[in-house]
Amino acid sequence: MTNKLQNKAQKSKLQELNVDQEELFNLKTTNSAVRSFRLDNQSWQDLQETLNKLNNHRQRKKISASLLIKALIHLGKTSQEEKLIRALKEVAV
Repeated sequence: MTNKLQNKAQKSKLQELNVDQEELFNLKTTNSAVRSFRLDNQSWQDLQETLNKLNNHRQRKKISASLLIKALIHLGKTSQEEKLIRALKEVAV
């Protein structure tokens, strides 16, 4: 008799746990893809210097290279085309 009761109790507990796990896996996922870019040594050093300068200025949380690149993309969206073309000419040496 106790075995049947224990089995029923165990099955009901497992069903409750399965529901909880399904709720956990329904988390929002981000749609991001890994992209790679080639940077020469000077460009990489410039990026690292900019990161160090920003991280020294900001005390709380370190800024990653990907976050800096996202910020530069955002600035590119809001900048004038003439400024972007001049910057492209300067770096395309």
